[in-house]
Amino acid sequence: MKASRLLDLALLGALGLLLLWWSWGKWPDVLVDFGQQLYVPWQLASGKVLYRDLAYLNGPLSPYAHTLLFRLFGPGLRVLVIANVVLLGVLVVVLHALLAGIGGRVSAGLACATFLLVFAFGQQLPIGNYNFVTPYAYEITHGVLLALAAVLFLGRYAQRGRLRDLAACGLCVGLTCLTKPEILVATVGAVSAGLVLTLWLCHPSGARRSVAVAVFAGALVAPVLVAVALLALALPLPEALADALGGLRWVLAPVVGGSRFYQAKMGLLDPSGALRTSARWTAFYGLWIGGAALLGALLPARVATARGAAVGLFLGLLAGLLFWRDQIPWTQALFPLPLFMLAACGAFIAAALRAEDRAQRARLVSAATLALLSLLLLAKIVLRVRPSHYGFALAMPATLLLIVVVWDWLLRAAPRAAGARRLLHAAFLAALVAFAAAQLRTTASFFARKTVPVGSGADAFWADARGNDVVRILGELATHVPPGATLAAVPDGPIINYLARRPSSWPHLLINPTAVGMYGEKAMLANLVQAPPDFILLIDWPMQEFGVAGFGDGYGEQLAAWIGANYRVVGSASGQSMALLRRAAGDRAHGPDHARDRPDRPIHSCLVPELAGAL
Repeated sequence: MKASRLLDLALLGALGLLLLWWSWGKWPDVLVDFGQQLYVPWQLASGKVLYRDLAYLNGPLSPYAHTLLFRLFGPGLRVLVIANVVLLGVLVVVLHALLAGIGGRVSAGLACATFLLVFAFGQQLPIGNYNFVTPYAYEITHGVLLALAAVLFLGRYAQRGRLRDLAACGLCVGLTCLTKPEILVATVGAVSAGLVLTLWLCHPSGARRSVAVAVFAGALVAPVLVAVALLALALPLPEALADALGGLRWVLAPVVGGSRFYQAKMGLLDPSGALRTSARWTAFYGLWIGGAALLGALLPARVATARGAAVGLFLGLLAGLLFWRDQIPWTQALFPLPLFMLAACGAFIAAALRAEDRAQRARLVSAATLALLSLLLLAKIVLRVRPSHYGFALAMPATLLLIVVVWDWLLRAAPRAAGARRLLHAAFLAALVAFAAAQLRTTASFFARKTVPVGSGADAFWADARGNDVVRILGELATHVPPGATLAAVPDGPIINYLARRPSSWPHLLINPTAVGMYGEKAMLANLVQAPPDFILLIDWPMQEFGVAGFGDGYGEQLAAWIGANYRVVGSASGQSMALLRRAAGDRAHGPDHARDRPDRPIHSCLVPELAGAL
């Protein structure tokens, strides 16, 4: 590795360590989603089997990798944090190598710094979990790392023709199949297209093409076959295959495509408004860069080429952007990314077809593959691309590639004078710094609210005010739920199971409208009747994003009715957001037929009147 690259990585490492220190313990959300990432490997380490004993919508790679860590080092939030901070460092190395190969040192450094400042540790919403340390699902961060590594290895194969690079590429693609469906589809599609371009433009030998395809396909299929074989030891073969492929069977299911939640995240609830926003930001970028180019053309050559002019322009523009920061909707700044990635992909392919030098063709094919991967990853948020929520991972590659494209490729079309390009770089850098500053400011505001300590030892972290209820209910659990008793958190809250070290007998950990639609309420109720937990922790959970009021009011009515008939309140946290229910002593649990009688009121107000109007 060259000394210059080592220096770049050292600087990025220092920035990463600074951000790690600043954000320490403030990454996970105290209630939403992330608890599953702790609970599942904890239970797998105790002997349970994924998909048979624990309902899980994603692939098996991440939970079983974390199970191995828990078996080696014991369960603990800190175990996952340390392991995934190491993977975060690996991701920075992969990104820098990939982007420097497409552009140059400066643009790769800027892109990786943007990744660390905006995506790796940030929080842009009241709910945490959208970062690379404690994500809502580790499959998405692990999958993105594997996808980018696959593109890097494909680029090395295009340049050097070594089959071991192609085998590594295929292995990374195969492993992405064991993560999440959106990662699987994007990676398989982009890398397969990239391989076709590579074999066509960089390795024209027919015999070599056949060997390359065989090596790639074999390496891709191998991890999938191993996962299916291992799962088939406990599951029927068709189910093992479906589960291994990371929930791919649900991608086209009406319960997903027709969900208000996913339509909102894609921008389909207001597509015309999303397109107008995208058009406004596209126009802004055009005027911003075009204005800097015009300034470079109008200024006298001796002024334009002076470094002072570029520095002055950078400082002036940055000051203006920061002064009007509250009037600029930076959360919408990435809306045009799908259009930009489509244009970049087409431009790179066209350039590769014209290139005469093999090394240049290989570089362009790698760039085209990354652009296509970035475009396909945006499919889940196509009309509403943001750096928050799913965008922390799905919009990240496109954002970083755009930085490289603008800095090293687009600005080459500027006037030949070095001063003009310098002014363009200054204008672009000012916008990039203002964008990152806006995200950091939002992150800092959310971190400032996290003052409540939750958990202890290796499980300690900081939470916002909701942590007070969690701490109180953990105290209730210690009093009312003896060791060995089972507890189910409804509709979501396995982090409480984990912190209290009280497992659930019910395999379903998430009971939102989409999960109920996927598994079927009748089947979920049968599971509940067959293995009812000793206690249920009822959490008042707003479900407006799904178009319903809450559990038992718009969905899950049969489940709510059965719980209402078989459990009684024994405690609550602040009388605000949680209630602890115990199976009625001496009462015989009613069967599922009884659940057809819906209570007069939603379960959260029927069982616990003081919860009405909470959260």
